[in-house]
Amino acid sequence: MPRFYLNCIVLFLLSFFIFSISAKGALPEIPEDPQKAQMWEIRRLSTIAEIQKNPEKSIPGLAEMLRQLKVLGYRECSERDNVVNAIELAILTTPNHAKFFTSRLEQAKEEMQANKISYHEYTKAQENLSVLAFLPSPETVAELGKLLNDPVGRDGKILGGGDVWEGDGWLPVNCQIALSCLEILPIENGPQLLKGDVDVEVFIGVDKWKDWWEEVKTGKRTYRFVGSPVEYGPDGPVPAKELQRRERQREATSGNSIASKQADAEKPIEGSKIKLTAIFASVVAGILLMIAGWKVYRRLGIVR
Repeated sequence: MPRFYLNCIVLFLLSFFIFSISAKGALPEIPEDPQKAQMWEIRRLSTIAEIQKNPEKSIPGLAEMLRQLKVLGYRECSERDNVVNAIELAILTTPNHAKFFTSRLEQAKEEMQANKISYHEYTKAQENLSVLAFLPSPETVAELGKLLNDPVGRDGKILGGGDVWEGDGWLPVNCQIALSCLEILPIENGPQLLKGDVDVEVFIGVDKWKDWWEEVKTGKRTYRFVGSPVEYGPDGPVPAKELQRRERQREATSGNSIASKQADAEKPIEGSKIKLTAIFASVVAGILLMIAGWKVYRRLGIVR
């Protein structure tokens, strides 16, 4: 089976975004003229407000706008940043914003297995899932962490039994999409495999993030997003008291470990001291015996 590498998967994911956007139609370009750019911002903010009026369509509609502004080459300017911030705020303050996408994916999976939709239609749910790469929240990380355990694709087969390689193309699987999203998210203290000099085979990357997420779930570590001091666990922000307790526990464990290492290091030294003392005593005893013998021999007149 051909090997997948992480940088290729991330590039594929980004092209996945661009292809789907071009099929749906992108937002208008941001004008260079300051007044026209301001009007562009006002219209986008108005669209955001309009979309939010329909709860059922607000998340997918806002997510599509966010994906376009993040992936396509829109001009870097304050107007663009203001719209992106407004979209992110609107989505991230919506309860179950990440679960919305994973629930849709699970529903599409069930429908495909029941022959109600085609595999092509199933990939649309995967396409929508990939927008989680731009939604930094503990809920997003938790949902992606769950998807890392999806075994589909490890045997080279997609859902339904087809081959992951279709002609010259590659069909994404959920754990790989989750991996790519986690790599793109601004997680400050995650594995961040793309930062290394050597590319990582995808399923090795999936396993490394799985190990990281397992440590988060079991309370062995916390994580935070770049620019934020908030530490997160599997269920959201970790209270300050809990962080202090964990820090004390780590220090105690570290202190015990250091003391143990010092004790182990000192054992050979103590042992060598005992050996040297024994040798020294033997030498002294030998000298004393020689002196005593010499005196005996002298009394007997053997030595003068």
